[in-house]
Amino acid sequence: MKDERIMAIREKVYLTFAMAEDYFESAVLLYESEKYRTSIPLFRDSLMNTIKALLMLEMDSLPDDSALLDSYNQTEIKKDIQSDIEPAEILTKLKEAEQESLDHPLKLSEESIKTLDSCYKQTEHFLARTNKFIKSSLLTTQEFKKKRYIKRLAIMISASLMGIILAAAVIHFILSRGYGLRGEYFADQNFEKRIQTRKDRKIDFDWILGDIVDNFSDNVSIRWTGRIKAPKSGTYKFITNSDDGTRLWIDDKLIIDDWNVHAAEDYGANINLTKGYHQIKLEYFEGEGFASVKLMWIKPGAKSKKVIPSSSLSLGE
Repeated sequence: MKDERIMAIREKVYLTFAMAEDYFESAVLLYESEKYRTSIPLFRDSLMNTIKALLMLEMDSLPDDSALLDSYNQTEIKKDIQSDIEPAEILTKLKEAEQESLDHPLKLSEESIKTLDSCYKQTEHFLARTNKFIKSSLLTTQEFKKKRYIKRLAIMISASLMGIILAAAVIHFILSRGYGLRGEYFADQNFEKRIQTRKDRKIDFDWILGDIVDNFSDNVSIRWTGRIKAPKSGTYKFITNSDDGTRLWIDDKLIIDDWNVHAAEDYGANINLTKGYHQIKLEYFEGEGFASVKLMWIKPGAKSKKVIPSSSLSLGE
């Protein structure tokens, strides 16, 4: 692809994909806040804009929304993107979940929530693959010499997006402020060789055999700290599922001490909490091989465990 054509289509592709990412982020925050019904159209809009961005790489004008999927399936891009995700299947599942939300407005079934969770993870994977593909497709010979241009372009795109996705941006701003825990990543199991500090929205990681952080996959430890919000007073069961070990403190009280090498398994403990915020600290280590960690709870009156959503976690700043 010649540099002249790349520069001509770059802005409209980036603009459309930026919309897809913003819709997805807003959908995730709503989903994690258990606002399932309102998250569904945002997941759908995210997928549709992702497909539009991909088609813009080949087409000067896009077909109607009803023909977007057919056009995408007929392009070579579908093979080049190297993803096993089928957007049509995700959209079908979203439509079924949306219909159930209309038929049963008070509560979605557990099966539909699981389906929606699958749509969330598949959409996230599809966006990640698309992001890499777009960047590689629009790489010019002068790319590394145009940092100032890219910066100005990003400002222009951001300004253009404000009017288009104002509603989604407002939702994102309200729901995401301070949500998540402070994660400190170390290249040893003694929390001494710090690699990185960042905010993680929730503790739900499955790295398999891949890198946990910055080319480190084995002999890694992580410490998450912040606050957790108990929606009401009562007995909470906290559960870690990890490969390898975890330790969990609530209000400086050690309630889970599973500091051992093992395959992924649950380890739980009960604690009485009053309504409101409490201090939380979770430590995790990975020896070698497969790596994963989840932090879940069963709230008072609930029957099933769920990953603690970002809306219940805060940095405490």
